[in-house]
Amino acid sequence: QVHVETAVCWLKAFIRSHTSQLGSENLLASIFSLGIIEYRVQHANSVSK
Repeated sequence: QVHVETAVCWLKAFIRSHTSQLGSENLLASIFSLGIIEYRVQHANSVSK
């Protein structure tokens, strides 16, 4: 669980730092994918409690 949360945080930082280098379509795709990952991590955390 901790590794997944760390990876999500790292992905957020990576996307933020490369925002200016990405085209708008790539950026939207990245943010959408990250949103799905975050949702699944939160869901997994609530189920495992």
